[in-house]
Amino acid sequence: PATPQRRPTPSTLSPERGRAIAETMVGSFLERMKAEAQRKGGSLTLTDIEALDLEFEQKTGALQELLEQSFQEYLRAHAQGKRPERRHSPFDRLIVTPIEHLFPRREPIPTKPVLSRRILPGFFMAVSMMIGADAIEESRRKAKAIFDRVGAGSPGDAVWGPFLADAEAQRLLADSLIGMSLHFANPDKRSTWFMAVINNHLSPPYAEPGIASTWKLGQPAYERMIDALFSDLMATVGNAKAREALTRRFGPETCASIITIMKGLGA
Repeated sequence: PATPQRRPTPSTLSPERGRAIAETMVGSFLERMKAEAQRKGGSLTLTDIEALDLEFEQKTGALQELLEQSFQEYLRAHAQGKRPERRHSPFDRLIVTPIEHLFPRREPIPTKPVLSRRILPGFFMAVSMMIGADAIEESRRKAKAIFDRVGAGSPGDAVWGPFLADAEAQRLLADSLIGMSLHFANPDKRSTWFMAVINNHLSPPYAEPGIASTWKLGQPAYERMIDALFSDLMATVGNAKAREALTRRFGPETCASIITIMKGLGA
């Protein structure tokens, strides 16, 4: 019998798509900042926010380059026969930790909606877009420094434990999730965007228990992913002592926003 032909892997993320993604993120930043200024009764004026439009526009090119570079890294990893898990990046390994238990590992096949590892390229891309180009690079630098400090050696399954358990790494994870959470003020709009980014950047299919080659991220699996991603932050806003610590670190306005957003996500 003829050997099934695999779908060819695209060689690049087109400049048009990269530019569109970057402009979408910049636009979402402006929308959120305008809404925040209105919510605060004008402590940030709309004129001030509009003045930042040029600055955001100037960052679009840099963000486009970052996203294209990220996508190319996944393509190279696939070409080398590696699953697209960004194992070489301590920050990416850290940020995926809250949801990794949702990936199927072995039989029996779970009955609840699960996540395919095919989401990882789009997931990391969405994280980069929400955290921001400058902040994501700083987070990568900090995570690499922590990894080197704990002396775990080269990234791999056997050496992640000391890094993931490190208190500084856990603070970096918490800070990153807080930064991401502020983009979920409109959870329905964010879910549509998040699923589109992931489903438009699925890695090529490979064998996973209970996962069809035609799998795409749907609403039930997305909701489980978000619940897992923000589970610790949801627990924080539900604990008075933890809320006080959050307020001391980020200020009452940011803390109030996080509490409202987490409640909107089901906390």
